[in-house]
Amino acid sequence: VLQLQGVIADLATQHVDTLMPGYTHLQRAQPVTLAHHLLAHFWRLARDFDRLTDALRRANISPLGAGALAGTTLPIDPAKVARRLGFAAAFENSIDAVSDRDYFAEFVFDLALLAVHLSSLGEEFVQWASSEFAFLEPSEGLGGGSSLMPQKRNPDVAELARAKAARVTGDLVSLLATLKSLPLAYNRDLQEDKAPVFDAASQVLETLEALVAVVPSLRFDVARMADAAGDLRTLATDLAEYLVVRGVPFREAHEAIAKFLATSGGKMTAKALREFDARFGKNVGEVLDPRTSLARRNRPGGPAPEAVRIQLAKTRDLIGLEKYSLSKHAEQVDLIDKIVHEAACPVIVLLHARDPTFIKEASKRGVFAHISDADVEEPSRELVGERQQPGRARHRRCDRDHPLVLITEPHQGVGELKHGLWVVGFGRDAKAEVVDDSLGMSGALVKIKEELDEVGVVGGDGAGGDEGVVEA
Repeated sequence: VLQLQGVIADLATQHVDTLMPGYTHLQRAQPVTLAHHLLAHFWRLARDFDRLTDALRRANISPLGAGALAGTTLPIDPAKVARRLGFAAAFENSIDAVSDRDYFAEFVFDLALLAVHLSSLGEEFVQWASSEFAFLEPSEGLGGGSSLMPQKRNPDVAELARAKAARVTGDLVSLLATLKSLPLAYNRDLQEDKAPVFDAASQVLETLEALVAVVPSLRFDVARMADAAGDLRTLATDLAEYLVVRGVPFREAHEAIAKFLATSGGKMTAKALREFDARFGKNVGEVLDPRTSLARRNRPGGPAPEAVRIQLAKTRDLIGLEKYSLSKHAEQVDLIDKIVHEAACPVIVLLHARDPTFIKEASKRGVFAHISDADVEEPSRELVGERQQPGRARHRRCDRDHPLVLITEPHQGVGELKHGLWVVGFGRDAKAEVVDDSLGMSGALVKIKEELDEVGVVGGDGAGGDEGVVEA
């Protein structure tokens, strides 16, 4: 959201003086600037950002310790667990903690409304790219050509942004229907609560990423937009306000302009206006200029370039505040990231570790970031050089740069490993393979494998023997 706000503000900065017609009911209404129109989308996104960050405050409550619904008899402190896991607070009522899905409903609603806002932006790009408007010049970033008609270039990205809102709105309805009428506390219905949340988040993120890529590539036909804004009928309200300044009640002024437009055949000149109604003075011609009309609308929040520049300054201030509000969550995000990596630690498994001397020496020299034998039964546990209680491991930092090394025998049940590097044997007959990598570590593991190759641990001639292995 923040990135899309940024690229929209950047684009608006380029078009502070670009004249275009504003629309109501898809009919030309009053002259505005392209910057003013684009910034309307910026402020929508600002509210979306505010809703999402505010929702985090209510969602950041730990339910751990609530048990099935009535807590636990074990000496567990929910507040301590909450602090350790980065939550702002623990639950106040165990039944509510188990059954609460308000945070999901609120989050998906926020995403659905955000998707609706993105669909509005997409729809305008679709319209502006059409030959009927032709405000947007053809752009590869906006979409591709037709599979049949060579002359066409379709705004695919904008159309998909428009369509995704229906899917995310469906996710919201699905979630609310699942929650409807559920008695307290837990019910199996709630296993269906996550699919719409994950789908809504995924679809909105993809749409945001696509629009962030598209918006900077947009090129506008400024002359075409100015020509459309030159339709003097868009100044009808200015003429009514001109009469109001001269003492005519607005209702009468509105009626007079409507009658003039109905009888003038679309011609709007100072002479024709004075001939139609004597209340129009000699200076009425000054009103019949879109840029003059625009410049006069210089009140705060208005479309005049002067007012838009002030608005742009506020957008930059707001983006700074939004970045600061995100930075406040950085510590919490880092904590969660650390916990995730502790739970899913990259592993290097050494099979056929035949020589206890090698293992002891390697451990002593710090060859491995972490040697754990938590899941290894006798006698292999003795190879590590110290006996440990079952299920216990000597924990050090374990992350992408410091993988866990498990020394074991091939029969001891490490087949469930989902990510890491298998090293089977040493020397000429050894093999190494990077297994299914769920942590994005393939590059690091391949590098480790290459280093093992160089010292003859894997695929070498074995000349170095155990000494070569220890040096590796």
